[in-house]
Amino acid sequence: MNQGSKFTNHDYENMDAFLNAILDDYMAGTITKSQVTGGLTQVMTAMAEGNHGEAVNWFEQGRKLIRECA
Repeated sequence: MNQGSKFTNHDYENMDAFLNAILDDYMAGTITKSQVTGGLTQVMTAMAEGNHGEAVNWFEQGRKLIRECA
């Protein structure tokens, strides 16, 4: 991350929970492959650009955000 931003242990826990939740939702048929890849693209882009706040928001709210993407 640029600008000295670092993820906390809590952020990593939220990231793991986010990834597990969207994989579970996909396997259950609740969300589509396109929604999963779109959400992951958003997270990866935020991280690549050093946008710590957006990445953390996706870790915390991503499951909801993905479901809103149709």
